[in-house]
Amino acid sequence: MANITRYIAFSLLMFVGPNVTEKVGIDYKIVMILIALLSILITIYTKINIKAKREELFLLLFISIYCMFKMAFDTSDGTRMLSLILLLTPIVFLAYPSNYNMSYSNIRLWHGLQKVVLVFYIIECGIAIFEQYTGIYIFSYAGNEGFYNDNFQDRRALGIHGHPLQNALIISTFMCFILISPIKIKYKYILWGLGYWAILSFNSRSSILGNGLLFALYNLGQLSSGKVNVLYKLGVIVFLIAGVTVVSYLISQGMFGGRLQNGLIDDSSQVRIDVWSIFDHYDIMDFAFGVSSDRLNAIIYSLGLYATENFWIDILLRFGFVFLAIVVVLYYFLIKRLMYPYSLSKRMFVLAGFFIIASTNNSLSVTSTPLIIFLFCCILFNPLLLQITLDRKYFNFKESVLDLHPVQSNVNIKI
Repeated sequence: MANITRYIAFSLLMFVGPNVTEKVGIDYKIVMILIALLSILITIYTKINIKAKREELFLLLFISIYCMFKMAFDTSDGTRMLSLILLLTPIVFLAYPSNYNMSYSNIRLWHGLQKVVLVFYIIECGIAIFEQYTGIYIFSYAGNEGFYNDNFQDRRALGIHGHPLQNALIISTFMCFILISPIKIKYKYILWGLGYWAILSFNSRSSILGNGLLFALYNLGQLSSGKVNVLYKLGVIVFLIAGVTVVSYLISQGMFGGRLQNGLIDDSSQVRIDVWSIFDHYDIMDFAFGVSSDRLNAIIYSLGLYATENFWIDILLRFGFVFLAIVVVLYYFLIKRLMYPYSLSKRMFVLAGFFIIASTNNSLSVTSTPLIIFLFCCILFNPLLLQITLDRKYFNFKESVLDLHPVQSNVNIKI
C-alpha cells in the first residue's frame, strides 16, 4: 500500500505540472499540497528509520522553524509560496526509503520509478519537439503570451512544467545523469540526443550552451581515457562532428534554438547581470535574516529592476544569508549520502551541470520539482542499483565497475 501511494505521489510530481493544471483550470498549489499530504501519510504509515533519514529530518526541522519565524513577520503571498516550495523537498524525500537500504522491496520500488522516469522523459521531450515544430501547444502556461510565435526562431515549447527554463532544467538534469550512467554508449547517445532536441525546442540559451559544453567535456574525457579502444574513439569523433553539424544547421536556420541568433545578451539576460548591482548598494549582511516582500520590492524597483531571475538571490533576499548558508550545508550532507556510490569525477560532473544551469534563472525559487528530481536521480541512476535493475543488453559492465566510489567497487549486493 505504501509503495502504491509513493508511485501516485511521484507520478503527480512528474506528470501533473503547472502547465497541465493551468490547462484543466486547477491551481497548481493544490497539487503541491496533495503531494505533501501523501508524503506525510507515507512517512507516518511506514514509521521511518530516523537514523537513516536524519539529513532529510534536519532539513525539514530547520526549514519549518525558520519559515514559521519568517511568516510571523511577513505574511505576503510570495513568502508563503516560497516556504511551501522549500518545505516540499524534505517532506517528499522523507517518504521514500534510504538509498542505503537495498532490500528486495526497495529495489522493486526504485525499478518501478526508473520506468516512470523513462516514460516521463520521452513524453516531455516529445511534447517539446512537437510544440516547437508545429506551433501547437498541448498545455497552457499562465505567462505564455511571449512564447506563442509564428516563426521558429522565437518560438518556445512549454512542455509540462511551467516556464520553458524550468522544463529545460529538468531535462538537463536527466541528460547529465544519462551521460555518467553505465548505459551502453549507443543508447546513452540516443537518450541524450532526444533530450538535447527538447532543449533546443525550449529555446533556452543557457541550457543549449551548458549541455553542449557538458557533452563535449564528457566525450573529451572518454577520448583521453585508456578504458576505450581506437574504434570506439573514432565512433565518438564521427558522432560529435555529425552532431555539431546538424545542431549548427538547425540553429542557423532558426528551426530549433533560434534565440541564439539574438546573441547571449538581450533584455532577459541583462536582468540576470543587473541584479548583482544590488550588492553595489547593500552589504550582504544587510540581508542576514532576509527582508519583507514590501521591502524587497522597494529595493528592486529603486534600482530599476523588474525581477531577480536568480534563485540564489531570491532566497538570499527573502530568507537571508544565515538561512541560505545553513540550508546549503544541510543539502551538502544529504547529497553526499545520496551520491556515495558515485566516483568523485561523476559527482562533480552532475553537481556542476545541475547548479550551473539552475543558477542562470530563478526556477528553484518558483518550484521545488527540479531539485526533487535531481535528488531522485541520485538514487535512480545509482550504478549499483542499475547493475541490478537494468536489462543486460543495455548495461556497460566495465563502466559501472571502473567508475564506482573506491569503497563501493567491491560491494556485492544480495537480494
